[in-house]
Amino acid sequence: DFFCLTGFFLSPSLGQAWRRRVWRFLLLYLLWMAIYAPFWLDDVIGQDGVITNAIKMAVFGYWHLWYLSALCLALPLLALMARWRTATLLPIAVALLLIGLTLQYGSALTDSRDTLPLSGWRNGLFAGLPFLILGHLLRRHNLPQVTAPGHLAALAATGMALLVAEAVAGEHLGLGSPSDLRLSLLLAVPALVALALSLADHPLGQGLPAGLGTMATGIYLIHPGVISIANKLALSPS
Repeated sequence: DFFCLTGFFLSPSLGQAWRRRVWRFLLLYLLWMAIYAPFWLDDVIGQDGVITNAIKMAVFGYWHLWYLSALCLALPLLALMARWRTATLLPIAVALLLIGLTLQYGSALTDSRDTLPLSGWRNGLFAGLPFLILGHLLRRHNLPQVTAPGHLAALAATGMALLVAEAVAGEHLGLGSPSDLRLSLLLAVPALVALALSLADHPLGQGLPAGLGTMATGIYLIHPGVISIANKLALSPS
């Protein structure tokens, strides 16, 4: 999960440096919202309540950019809580995710998805902050280094199995799929992140291309535009 990795790597800069980080994320968010304006302006202008729609789009972001807007909210909150005890932070992370899950599953059970859109739970408070906290705690306790890779692999496998079971159960109960939040992610995400970080010095990890992170960021930023353009070309009359 991007939030968990972000929490891990930004954990040391949660003193005064977090303001500079948030400012950079905000500028990146505004830049890419401007770049994607041709894709979302029609949706905002073409519906009733233009001002309300514009505010929602500005706050929660277009498509994939919700991650950056969520980060701009969640990171300052984490910075305020960064020195709190693990025994306090961990229950907060669980509680926030549970609230998000309640909103997500509740909207499906009550058929209220139109009145409670994705942004009701897919935001910095319920989807971002819980996993930022988990990443911060991974770094605080150095779990990727002090836990044997075999144990981390077992935890990751258990988390993934629970994730599959939860998804199947959700489909059976009519909770809809895909969903943004899952209870099993509380185990699967930090376990997978810790496992990946613990293998950083492994020959397999050292053999990865040096610019892989930059490449991944580029794919994240441009792939919705490519998909949208491809869809328009496919649907346009020949």
